[in-house]
Amino acid sequence: LQLLFPRILERAGYKAIVAQNGQEALELFKKLRSEGVDLGVVVSDARMPFMNGPELATQIYEIDPRVRVVAVTSEMGELREAFQRQTAQNVHCILPKPLPHSNELVAAVNDAYIDYDRRSTTP
Repeated sequence: LQLLFPRILERAGYKAIVAQNGQEALELFKKLRSEGVDLGVVVSDARMPFMNGPELATQIYEIDPRVRVVAVTSEMGELREAFQRQTAQNVHCILPKPLPHSNELVAAVNDAYIDYDRRSTTP
């Protein structure tokens, strides 16, 4: 996830910022926002050290409910269910891991950005 996904997204024209764990991802998210960087979409694995994906999605939602999370997981249990409960909030979609095709990640991020833009312009 940390090596392949950034390459896929950068080839599609996105800038990818990689964190080593959920806590670092949250800290980076806060730092970049404080510097004026507009982060509309976050791609997150379910299982990460220090803070799992659903916890990260919840923290991001509390900071900015417009930001969309593209969840990626091979989990079929509790963590997947936690992501599914958050689809009404900020989890845009849940992709299987491993991805059958890299186009699925790019399409999901494209759609999530459209959703983010719509939420950003809707009063």
